[in-house]
Amino acid sequence: MLIRVLSPKVPEDRVRTRKDLFSTTAVKFGTARDEKVMRRIAVGAAILCSASCYLVAAPARGALAHTAGRGLLTARSFRAAAGPARIEKDSEEGNGLCHVRFKGAEIPARRGETLRTALLRSGVTTPHNGRAQLINCRGLGTCGTCAVEIRGKVWPASWNAKERLRLNFPPHAPPGNERLRLACQVRVEGDLEVTKYDKFWGQGDAETADRSFSTPFGELEFLLDAGKR
Repeated sequence: MLIRVLSPKVPEDRVRTRKDLFSTTAVKFGTARDEKVMRRIAVGAAILCSASCYLVAAPARGALAHTAGRGLLTARSFRAAAGPARIEKDSEEGNGLCHVRFKGAEIPARRGETLRTALLRSGVTTPHNGRAQLINCRGLGTCGTCAVEIRGKVWPASWNAKERLRLNFPPHAPPGNERLRLACQVRVEGDLEVTKYDKFWGQGDAETADRSFSTPFGELEFLLDAGKR
């Protein structure tokens, strides 16, 4: 019903096909319009998730704003405080330090830290392509835009329930989805080599050339990270 409202001209056979989205593991779009509709739905859902997270985290926002007002947390000091130097200090205290090779950079990460959080905390790189740096679910595992290929030891070793659901939902589909993991759902357990593919969700076949970086909400980007397991 939602799809018919967003795209009333879609033929009945297309509507019936989409009703089976949650009961199948892969769907092939018959027209460019089909893919455009699904993209519109996913982007809309991601925007709602982001807005909800932003509103729910109001108290934390106030605390961060107060800290920034005292000159302790600016755009530059955030990188210095939350980036490699802080991670190295934690390593010296026995928490363990791993290295993540990603987009030509070597990123330090705490053992047990969520991969997405480690990349964003570095102040250097992100698992999201282009506009997905703003339009994503902030680590809830629902948008699928942080999908990456990982070589190395992570936990869990295979898809969890959220990954199984999201990576089998368009535009992610077999066989390309089988090599992907959601950066917000895996934790670093050793040195890693990570590859990000092109297109909005990282569902493409070529390695992305996007080297842009932004954290629109600062530390709120990974506020929902549950921390070490």
